[in-house]
Amino acid sequence: MKYIKKAMENVSNCQLLLNVELKRVTGTVALNIPAHPSDRIWYGFVTKPKMDVVATPQVGDTEVSYSAISDFIADKLKLEFQKLLVYPNMDDFYIPLLNSEVKSL
Repeated sequence: MKYIKKAMENVSNCQLLLNVELKRVTGTVALNIPAHPSDRIWYGFVTKPKMDVVATPQVGDTEVSYSAISDFIADKLKLEFQKLLVYPNMDDFYIPLLNSEVKSL
């Protein structure tokens, strides 16, 4: 039991990292600027963009160079990107200047 416990402690103390490199995103972006008094700008891709993503998992100091795992992770990241930023789904950001009152001279 001591050996199993020691092995479990070593595994649980091991740092897991995921290095993600987004090399290219190509596509048509829609930018929606609503009328006043809105203070947000909405953006998203009109169609699914072409993406080059490299995902490299790392366990401790060792990179996992098994391509099936890296490709699986990259495909999942692309899918999540599409769920968040491909029309009809869009993201927004706040711009306080859009909601400020314009004072006349």
